Amino acid sequence: MPETAPMAEARRRDSAVKRGRVLRAIEEIEAEGGVITRASITARARVSTHMVYKVPELRAVVDAAITRAQQSAQAQPGAVDAATVVGLRTDLALAREHLKDAQHEVARLRRRLQESLGAEVSTHSQAELVERIHDLEGAVAALNREREETGPQLRRLTDENQELAAQVQAQSDANRLLMRDLSRLSGVVSSPLADRA
Repeated sequence: MPETAPMAEARRRDSAVKRGRVLRAIEEIEAEGGVITRASITARARVSTHMVYKVPELRAVVDAAITRAQQSAQAQPGAVDAATVVGLRTDLALAREHLKDAQHEVARLRRRLQESLGAEVSTHSQAELVERIHDLEGAVAALNREREETGPQLRRLTDENQELAAQVQAQSDANRLLMRDLSRLSGVVSSPLADRA
């Protein structure tokens, strides 16, 4: 994403604020007679050590402050040991913080990797489901085509069935009439014979 003018301005302001904090941290540590190391300066200024190395003018100011502190410590031999111990403790505390941050970052990256792999597995399953859905849609379309093809045949057979049922009914009606007529005729035929007897 290209950096917009407001974003660039915000980055410049943030960088200026951090530089000011580094310079104040150096002044405060020197005023307190504390140990000046990159770690103590970045901890006091609440900036990353990367920034102190990345920005050339800050690196020069920090290096100059460290050099002054070392020269001052060499002038006072007893103070060197105390300053070194304090500096080492500060560096150790900062290293522990850095390690803790790194462990959190590793845990976060592991979670992201697991989520990414889970999404990949889900995507694979989704692809199989999509393929199965396409197969089922194809089967439904085939059944619809078959129904459309058999629809006219079914209507024709239904019409034929109704026609045959009508014919059977007509035949049944004709048979009934015929039986009635036969019954009358046999009554007429039997009556004269009975009269003759």
